[in-house]
Amino acid sequence: MTKRKQHVSGDNSVFDQISVDLIVNIMSKLPVKSIAQCRCVSKLWSSIIRRPNYNMLFPAKSPAAPRFLFIVANGLYGPNFFISSSPQPQYPDKHSSLEATLHISSIATDYCQICPPVNGLVCRYMYGKDFIYVVVSNPITGENVTTPKVTTKGYPSKEKIYFGYDPVEEQFKVLFMTWLPSSGSHEYQVLTLGTRNLSWRRIQCSTLHYPHEDDGICINGILYYQAIIGQKRSIVCFDVWSEKFSFVNIDQYLATKILEPLILINYKGGKLGAINCHIRSNFLVLWVLENAEEHKWSDTFYKMPEVLRPSRIESVFSAGMIGTGEVVLYRKYAQNFFYILYYNLEKNIITSVSLRVPGLDYVEYNEVHTFPNFVGELKLM
Repeated sequence: MTKRKQHVSGDNSVFDQISVDLIVNIMSKLPVKSIAQCRCVSKLWSSIIRRPNYNMLFPAKSPAAPRFLFIVANGLYGPNFFISSSPQPQYPDKHSSLEATLHISSIATDYCQICPPVNGLVCRYMYGKDFIYVVVSNPITGENVTTPKVTTKGYPSKEKIYFGYDPVEEQFKVLFMTWLPSSGSHEYQVLTLGTRNLSWRRIQCSTLHYPHEDDGICINGILYYQAIIGQKRSIVCFDVWSEKFSFVNIDQYLATKILEPLILINYKGGKLGAINCHIRSNFLVLWVLENAEEHKWSDTFYKMPEVLRPSRIESVFSAGMIGTGEVVLYRKYAQNFFYILYYNLEKNIITSVSLRVPGLDYVEYNEVHTFPNFVGELKLM
């Protein structure tokens, strides 16, 4: 068999003397994080890894089962970040314990907020003195992509960023919104990852709306988030592929509850759900969007068992629902000790699972972001 050799003009790396066939053979035996690092060896190696047929050259499978993803922010403004994941067991018993694997640790100089992970990628947006920029990370490969900065107008202007995925074109997109509450001035911008030159571009929305304080959720190419339109509360549906906005009305009862923490979830793998959890009163209400065009919701009330000690009640939040239909609850603020709760809606049973999560013993103040159903993305950015 004839061995191919390729050389890149001006790049005299000794590694380029190795045949392309041998390079591909070497990389096929490496873990994906090492393959990502190999792009720094030379221009030739980088070009091989970035080929469109990357998945055929280096076949690999994502983890077979969904995992819990944890993002720990240390300190009052979260300068230190630890991204880790653990197994996501089904129907655990009361003696279950898990240990999370650290994927990424970093130090940030700017205050930031975190979006829920989408298709294996994590998005966080960083606040500078008069600008915002976004950092998208792949916990499995260890890669980071930083977007261009966007100049902010300062108080009383407000900003919000959402992260979504288009399954049609297989593209990740960031939606950036800024508005002035007093004047009603709105601006919408979108950035598409994976393009040669990352840039923000403006899009239009004919309906004036003010985002609620939630991080949204992307389900099957639709990015959902809560907003106020006039004096009413609504669900915004942003089609990540077409970049068009639509809106779903909220029934009157649900609208009264949206003033309290309301978590949007992926209900059983495809429907939009919303959870309102009152730990102190031991009840949970689950809404499911049955028909978006007809604005039709169903709701179910659950009386939760009294299993939590009063000292822990205030700090328990809802993370979402896993594939077995169980709701996951967790402590958002923790130090050293951390646990999650499985709430089985059908059996009305709560099971506590203890975890060891990297970063919790770093400083006194730890904010823990917990996301279920995380499946790693092995494709390089």
